[in-house]
Amino acid sequence: MLITAGNKQIGTRGTTLPKSLVVSVKDQYGNPVPNTTINFTDNGAGGSFSNSAPLTNSSGNATVNYTLPPNPGTITVTGLVNSLSVNFTEISK
Repeated sequence: MLITAGNKQIGTRGTTLPKSLVVSVKDQYGNPVPNTTINFTDNGAGGSFSNSAPLTNSSGNATVNYTLPPNPGTITVTGLVNSLSVNFTEISK
């Protein structure tokens, strides 16, 4: 599982980040894994997701939009499937 878009963005608190957060899931042979639920969380930061548990598409990608919390700071957004995880780092100003 890899981050393919949306990492390291800076936005105004309470607004949606300009780029979607995208995670790609592939099997051990590099083939996309469709229909896999990716659970997204901001670990209690107080933001919101367009869908906190999207399915990967036929290309193995899961995409969400993230709205920053009302408080400024650095937010870690985690995408999790089974025991695999990735962390996005976003900044709310």
